[in-house]
Order: sequence, then structure tokens, then C-alpha cells
Amino acid sequence: MNIQKKMAARITMTALALALLTTTALADGISESELGVGVKNLFSDLTKYLMILSPIVGGAAAGYFVTRRGMANEQDGAVWEKRAKIAVACGVGGTLVGAIIRLISSYF
Repeated sequence: MNIQKKMAARITMTALALALLTTTALADGISESELGVGVKNLFSDLTKYLMILSPIVGGAAAGYFVTRRGMANEQDGAVWEKRAKIAVACGVGGTLVGAIIRLISSYF
């Protein structure tokens, strides 16, 4: 579990650094260059796909976990229930993160 937290923190910090570098690059007049336009289009496409795929993958994982919960005994059922709730939360969270990134990038 500790490794997962470290990995999530690294991914978050990398995304934040990329966002800061991109906004700095766009603010310095590179926004009309091919690099600036390409990065902006890349973020736009990535957030669009993130907002589409996150709920689908989260729902599919939650459905799988609920199905497994139905086939498990009481102790294992509680674990599968917890996993299903986490999958739903991740699907919603991924959609929200995509929307926030898209909103912020629309200003640049």
C-alpha cells in the first residue's frame, strides 16, 4: 500500500510540473508556435478521452467486483464491496480530474 501511495504522489507531482511548465511556455509567447498549439491540443484530447473512459472503466471494474461479492462468503464479500466502492470513486474522480484539467487549459 505504501508503494501505491508513493507512485500516486509521483504521478501527481509529474502532472503538476508538466502543467506548470506548459502554462509558463504558453505565457512566454510560444502559444502560437507548433509546440504550443500541439501541447494544447494534446491536453485537450487527453482530457476528452479521460472524461469518456474513466466512468466506463470504473463502472466495469465495479460491476466485476459486485459480481465477485455475490459469489464470495461473508468475509470476502466485505472486501469485494470495499473494492467496488473504490472503483466507483476512481471513475468519478478521473472524470472530475479530466474536467478540471480541461477547464484550466481552456484559459490558455
